[in-house]
Amino acid sequence: KYYPLQLNYTWHYQDTANSSEFDLKVIEQTSVNGAVGWRVAKSGTEDWDVLTLDDKGLRLQMKRDKNGTNNWAPGVTFSPATGKLGETYTTLPDFVNPGTGNKMVWTVKFEKFVDVTVPAGKYASCALLKLAVKDQKLGTKFASVEMWLAPGVGLVKRQGQFFGQFFVQNLMSCTLK
Repeated sequence: KYYPLQLNYTWHYQDTANSSEFDLKVIEQTSVNGAVGWRVAKSGTEDWDVLTLDDKGLRLQMKRDKNGTNNWAPGVTFSPATGKLGETYTTLPDFVNPGTGNKMVWTVKFEKFVDVTVPAGKYASCALLKLAVKDQKLGTKFASVEMWLAPGVGLVKRQGQFFGQFFVQNLMSCTLK
């Protein structure tokens, strides 16, 4: 219920770290790693993610960006379907970091529930998830991201750094119908 995925759902964000605005839009339903997935595209780029939301929870299955397309089999778990406050979820996808030749450990902690105010409005009881991505052998941190998900709305705020890109993204508006 914290990240609704249906065809044509659209979220409009402002990134105050680089003074830009963009949309994330569900553009198609697809099959990925044996599950039903939803391709979510970023406007103004060729970037997209494939997310699944099923009895195994919310998972990132694939990602396309300027570095190419990566399949994160078995899917990076953001939260299992029965996620609980204070729990930490670790995923070790098959993907190998081309720079080190090592796998990357993805860790997500379900930190707490908080109320969040962004330009799109005030959202109560948002799930705060903290994501870290580290090299399995070296321990080098590649990402540190905080994500706030509102029930029935999805991602309302995201900030941190992801593989060298810094951002502070706030929801401006959304179309969920």
